[in-house]
Parts: sequence; C-alpha cells; structure tokens
Amino acid sequence: RVPLQVQGQMAGLMLTMRPADEVEHLSQQLARVEAFAELLRVQTHDYSNKLNTLAALLQMGNVEKALELISNESQEVQTQVHSLVGRVQTPVLAALLFGKYHKAQEGNVALDISPDTQLSVINDKHLLECLVSIFGNLIDNAIEASQRASSHRPAKVSVSLEEMGNNIVFDVEDSGDGIPAAEYERIFAPSFSSKSDARHGAGMYLVKTHLEGCNGSIEIGESESGGARISVYIPRTE
Repeated sequence: RVPLQVQGQMAGLMLTMRPADEVEHLSQQLARVEAFAELLRVQTHDYSNKLNTLAALLQMGNVEKALELISNESQEVQTQVHSLVGRVQTPVLAALLFGKYHKAQEGNVALDISPDTQLSVINDKHLLECLVSIFGNLIDNAIEASQRASSHRPAKVSVSLEEMGNNIVFDVEDSGDGIPAAEYERIFAPSFSSKSDARHGAGMYLVKTHLEGCNGSIEIGESESGGARISVYIPRTE
C-alpha cells in the first residue's frame, strides 16, 4: 500500500495484492536456500581447519598421522550418515538433522540426537515442508539459546523424533535460560524476539503458522538443565 499523488497532491492509495499461498511458498523457498547456504558455510569452515591440519602433518612428514586423520574423519561422517538415514527414512529430514549437528559443533554447542529417534518415510509434500520449517527453526532457536547461556553452563541441545500412534512427536531441549511462563504466548508474535538482531523474531511465528497448517500442537516447558523444552505433536495425514 503506497500513497498515490497527482501533481503533488494526495489523490488516494495504490494497493497491490498477491495470493497468500504464493507469498508463503516463496518464503519457504527462501528459508531452504538460507539453510542450505548456512550448511555450506559451516562445512567449508570445518573442512578448512581439517585440511590445514592435514597439510601440516604431511609437511612434517608424519604420513601415518595424516592417514589416521583421513580415516577417522571418513568413518565418523559415514557412521553419522548411515545412522540417521537408517532411523530417519526421509532423506530431507535426515540431512536437516545432520546439518544442524554440524552447525551446533561450529558454535561449540553439543547437540545430542536421541538414539531412539525413528521416523518412517513421509511422502506428503505439504507435511514435509511443514516439518522442515518447524524442526529447523526450533533447533536453531535452541542452539542460539544455549550459546547465550554458555558463560554459566555447558551449551547443550537434545533432540528426539519419533512416531506415537498416528502422531509425529518432536522434542528439543536446550541449556539456555528458559522461557518465562508469561511469554509462552508472546513468543509466537511475528515481532517478538529475545535477540537484538532485527532479522530475528520470525522463527516461532513460522513454527506456529506451519503447525496450524498441518493441525499440529505445541507444548512449552522447562528442560532438566533449566532451559526450555519444546514438544510438537503433528498428525500424519497419509
């Protein structure tokens, strides 16, 4: 909506309208591109450090240690990938969890994915889009909350994902300072943020929007470490 002026005089307003679902689709695409770019940045930084170490070992003539480093790195990554793909049978969600694991590592946050995590294949594209946005935003918030409280407690995030009956249940706990009960409703407002960066504040609003779109629900409480625990329940429609 912008003012419409004719010869310097206010003559009315000009309105432009677009379908809400088109705007939502573009927003989801942008979120995926940003997540992919963040994952590439994290992996580039991580592997740059390891390549520098590898180069130094080779320059020192310590070939055995260099080979050991390569073997350990390859084995660790393969173990993580096979474990997640075996338990989370939708590749997009397995890749999301794997990417967040590396993002947490770069930020000195210990991200623990429960060994009980299990999810069968999801073919519903709408449900999958909702899950990617919900899981991604909740894990990002948990990582950031843990980092902000790292001066007085170890930074840690715990994640679990499972199916109970016809529901998908996702839990994320952090070691941050928690969410006051008075803010349980306010955190879903698009303008609310506990961070000073103006780009933040839309994460929980997106979570709520997608939960409404797939008839899900959310519970907020306190984790064992004193931070926040957030659980979402999403019915499978397939």
